[in-house]
Amino acid sequence: MADRLGSGDGGRASEVLPVPAFALFWSATTIRAFGGSIAGAAFQILIVTVIAASPFEIGVLSALSMVPYLFLGLIVGALMDPWRRQRTLIITSIGRALVLGTVPVLLLLDALDFWSLAAPS
Repeated sequence: MADRLGSGDGGRASEVLPVPAFALFWSATTIRAFGGSIAGAAFQILIVTVIAASPFEIGVLSALSMVPYLFLGLIVGALMDPWRRQRTLIITSIGRALVLGTVPVLLLLDALDFWSLAAPS
């Protein structure tokens, strides 16, 4: 493994990409980060254009997006240690996609309001 990843000989980073597990993880992480960035920008545009939220409501939604990290980060992190990380990442990514998938459905049903956007944020 040390020969493959480069141990002390300058360590060329291009040698880790042929490793299938790393390539899959790297690809999935890149796609998730790119999708998260686009979803974040689309979410802000949706708040302003479709909901016509006030500056106060925009601030509330932005603050609510940090609540899970502030209050659940350490607790859930400690509880998740014995679980398999790969399976947990897959399950949480699917759950996030399902929750975010409700936004366009509510938009098509003309049922999208401030509180329906506050839940997935």
